[in-house]
Amino acid sequence: MKLVHPDLENQIVFSENKVNVLTIENKAFFTKFISELFNQYSGSEGKFILSEDNKELSIQKTCELILNPINIDINNKQNLNKIYSILKQNISDEYSYLKTCSIKSEILKYLDEILFSLDIPLKRNEEFNLISIFKAVNISFETEYNNLLEKIIDYISASVELNQIRCFIFINLKQFLNFKDLSELYKFARYIKTNLFLIEGTYTSTKEDCEKPYIIDNDLCEIY
Repeated sequence: MKLVHPDLENQIVFSENKVNVLTIENKAFFTKFISELFNQYSGSEGKFILSEDNKELSIQKTCELILNPINIDINNKQNLNKIYSILKQNISDEYSYLKTCSIKSEILKYLDEILFSLDIPLKRNEEFNLISIFKAVNISFETEYNNLLEKIIDYISASVELNQIRCFIFINLKQFLNFKDLSELYKFARYIKTNLFLIEGTYTSTKEDCEKPYIIDNDLCEIY
């Protein structure tokens, strides 16, 4: 898998056990680069092309762009809807289906008793969606974390498992994680075989051996 852009002389090539780190020291170009990437990730047209085996891939569907890791929310609407869908499938086998029908029948019967006890003309739907039950009892991911690294790892795990995300693009991640935590994150990414792409506004001399550095300096010269 590779990412190209006309303003870059070289391709960003993703390979197993490597973490691409692009440092853009020119702040105006950094802002322009991130803004265009964000707009294209959000569904707009753009000049970035992500491809694999000469086939273009959707950046929006293949990648996760994380501007601020503190703000990531594993309980976002997309993840929860996937969980609800999986839960609904899991109760579709013969045994679970019959049990579910019985429970739904009891719930509706109980609701009818409550409605009829009131001297008010009320009505209800004849059926209700199982997903409404999942939402009513607030099924969600556990979010008790000891540190930011745990939160990021949890989020990556869910995104890979539920949404088949293959590449996580972080902006200025090194401003949030120390060297030890970065090393653990890289190790985790290698373990689950997903790609990390770090875009930094400041060069960091301390780096892991697995990092593949790209630098665009203040004069827009590319150093590899």
